[in-house]
Amino acid sequence: MRSTSWAAVTLGGLFLTLIWLSGDAAISPPNCADTGGNHLNYTAATHTYTCGTSGAGGVTGLANPTASVVLTTTNGSATTAMRSDGAPPLSQSITPTWTGLHTYTNSDIALLGSSTGKTTFTSANASGTNYTLTVPAANMTMAALDVADQTVSGGANVTAQSQSTGNITIDCGSRQLQYITNGGAYTITAPSSDGNCILLSTNNGSAGAITFSGFSVGSNTGDALDTTNAHKFSIFIWRINGTSGYRIAAHQ
Repeated sequence: MRSTSWAAVTLGGLFLTLIWLSGDAAISPPNCADTGGNHLNYTAATHTYTCGTSGAGGVTGLANPTASVVLTTTNGSATTAMRSDGAPPLSQSITPTWTGLHTYTNSDIALLGSSTGKTTFTSANASGTNYTLTVPAANMTMAALDVADQTVSGGANVTAQSQSTGNITIDCGSRQLQYITNGGAYTITAPSSDGNCILLSTNNGSAGAITFSGFSVGSNTGDALDTTNAHKFSIFIWRINGTSGYRIAAHQ
């Protein structure tokens, strides 16, 4: 009865496991060249081995990465493998289209300008609430609150701010257009910061006298106020360099 057994053989620097013994005689493999892609072919009918090649598929050694990570497949030709602690660089010329949400642990995003200068966008959100900044679908130039001599060529519609009936301290920074119901005597106190705004006061059936506090005005402050039900008055209020004033325009 013919017997076979497994044996180990080294061929061309590669360690192979083969059906090595057949019967009582050892089958000697051919002496194949030690080049990438070489392998043994075994013919079962004759129990013989021949040299074969499979192109440049073999690994000839280890090397540092030479290509960069890009957005498309790069077919290489080298027969060397990358070391386990090696890493290819990310190409800085890629122009990806992001489809997912990117979250940055730092609050700043810096954009490089046409030279070496950069513009940094900073998020001041220190709360656990998420906020959304919506950019209009238009070509535009952003305005800054602390830059002088900017040219405004667009406009905005203002939703007037409702104020609670009763005494009020004017804050022009909260909204340029504000309105209040005169439901009884109340006091309008001058703003504490420079700015300007309009307060629309509408009388109801319980309207009372309006008193002004903290303003510097002369004897002429515009139209006279009254307490007639449904009468309306626009009160123009401003403060410049610490000095506050007002003018009244009746709507009837």
